[in-house]
Amino acid sequence: MTVPARVVRGLRLVRPAVRRRPAVRICDRIEAVVLLVLGVLLLGSVPVCWGVGAAVFAAGRAADTRLGVRYEVTAKLFPADLPAHGKPPVVRDVHATWTAPDGAARSGLVTVELSPGAPAITQIWVDRAGLEADAPRSAGDLVFVGVMYGAAAESGCLAAAALAYAIARALLDRSRARGWESAWRRLSGSVPGVA
Repeated sequence: MTVPARVVRGLRLVRPAVRRRPAVRICDRIEAVVLLVLGVLLLGSVPVCWGVGAAVFAAGRAADTRLGVRYEVTAKLFPADLPAHGKPPVVRDVHATWTAPDGAARSGLVTVELSPGAPAITQIWVDRAGLEADAPRSAGDLVFVGVMYGAAAESGCLAAAALAYAIARALLDRSRARGWESAWRRLSGSVPGVA
């Protein structure tokens, strides 16, 4: 089994932190330590972000439970609210009547997509009292939202780690450049390329 070239290059960056050789500059050791620390922090962020997703899922499930049992019923729309033929479909509130789960007649505004020629009935969700309610979310929807929040949290951690590494690398590169300039001055008495 061969090791991918990216892994080998990554290990070369970390090697100065664990090997004690006199030729390794202090800035190389610092860069290796920064890389190791950021790697450990990123590995530690995975369970935290998993927990974020799980908490969002649990909160969604709890919110659905608090809303209680909901029923899907058929609502009859008032003909005066239906669009005339030739008009484009539109989403709006219209007057409708429906029967509550306890058998009582209810009426009110419901939000529906209206299009010419559509039937004058629609399905709506109501609570036990017969008042319009949000549709219950499926377990798949809750899982999807939880996964998205967890992935967003992990993406934020990755972005923060990349930014921290870029800043550390820029500072260390400046230090390396000053070191090279100083070494050239000591060797030749001037900076190369400068008369």
